Amino acid sequence: ASTVALFAVIIAVVWWAPLPLYALVVSAFIAAGALELVDALRTKGWLVSRWLCVGTGAAMPWVVWHNRGSWEHLAASLTFAFVVAAAAQLRRKNNAEAISAIAGWCLVTLYISWSFSLLVFLRQLPQWHNPFLPYADRIGRGLVLLLIAITKGSDITAYLIGSRWGK
Repeated sequence: ASTVALFAVIIAVVWWAPLPLYALVVSAFIAAGALELVDALRTKGWLVSRWLCVGTGAAMPWVVWHNRGSWEHLAASLTFAFVVAAAAQLRRKNNAEAISAIAGWCLVTLYISWSFSLLVFLRQLPQWHNPFLPYADRIGRGLVLLLIAITKGSDITAYLIGSRWGK
């Protein structure tokens, strides 16, 4: 029941929420995912900064939203964040720890934050009016919902097949 309610809330946010609220929800998911990956990396012995990964990750959808999906601004912001993260990590006394911390930050930022920030970019795809496609102004929202449906469908199918025929 809780999964159905969460899925209904996600659909409502994707379809009806204004873009700043949508970016806030995406930022919350990025922060949760980044925190989970940072904790997993820390259990493996990587000294990754939680606040740096979660902070830069949660800020990335806002950069995408503010610049209306401009790739140049996103790349410049990501480069600036890398320089700040590298400078913060290179202040460590042990350079081996700094290198692993920078690598962990890059992993979290590119794997979690970049991927989820593309959801904000997808939702604000250029909207146009076409008399033959009555809902063409909502193409970005539909693509986000399609991406979520394909991902959830693949996860459910993999679980069912794995539980039936897996070891």
